[in-house]
Parts: sequence; C-alpha cells; structure tokens
Amino acid sequence: MTYFLINDEAKERIEAGLSKLDLKNEQNGYYTTSKDNPENAVGYAESEIGLLCISKGLTIVEPIFYGSWSGRSGNIGYQDIIFAKKNG
Repeated sequence: MTYFLINDEAKERIEAGLSKLDLKNEQNGYYTTSKDNPENAVGYAESEIGLLCISKGLTIVEPIFYGSWSGRSGNIGYQDIIFAKKNG
C-alpha cells in the first residue's frame, strides 16, 4: 500500500519546509495541501493506517519504507510504502 504518512518526523519536515508536499491542513482525520482542493494530495496519520490494518485483519510488515515526498533521503520511492500480511 502507498500513502503519504503523517507522523512526528513528517510533521517536522513539513513545518521546516523540507517536504515537497505542504500537508498542513488537517481535516477530519486526514491532511491536505489545500482546503479548497483537498483531493490534490491527501496524507493520513500513520497511527490511523495502523489501526485500519488491524481492523481489516492485517499485520504491517516492518519496516515501513518512507518516501522522498517529505524530504527524507535513502528511500525507494516518492510515496511511503507499507507491506502487510493477512492474519491467520
């Protein structure tokens, strides 16, 4: 699964202007770059995605591969990548 995951490090990078996406507009459990055009880019709290996986019977396979969108280096893609497996 790929997302723009919002966690403490991503928030710090966004606030410092290091991120390629300015996902500062928090709305109903997600983050957008624009209040007027929210579908432009949407980020989700990493903790909420973890809970969603649990509720669907999935376990996240560590590590999460964080993408370059937030200004991180040493990544394999633009978006954050999560691998998960079905429980049972």
